[in-house]
Amino acid sequence: MTSSTTSPSNRLVAAAMLLAAPLVVTGSYLFSVSSSDSPAQFVRDVAAAHGRYVLGGLLLTAGAFLLVPSAIGLMRLAQPRARAPLTVAIFKIVRGESEGAV
Repeated sequence: MTSSTTSPSNRLVAAAMLLAAPLVVTGSYLFSVSSSDSPAQFVRDVAAAHGRYVLGGLLLTAGAFLLVPSAIGLMRLAQPRARAPLTVAIFKIVRGESEGAV
């Protein structure tokens, strides 16, 4: 008998949660309009491709919001004993303390 954390449907949902955020954020960079360090050049590039710039920003925002379900997906995949350390690691990564988070 499989537990609810290891059922195939739970694994599929958790995997989708884990893949969604990185894929959306990576996709947002495909819509990047400028890699220039010059502010004036950046403004010209954005003005020339305003729709592309807005779409990239919206995708980046959506990817950031998908990080929460991604963390939930990690929790669903983790064994019950590993959930507490995983929660600590997720919070440390979110706060930017990735050194020694795991």
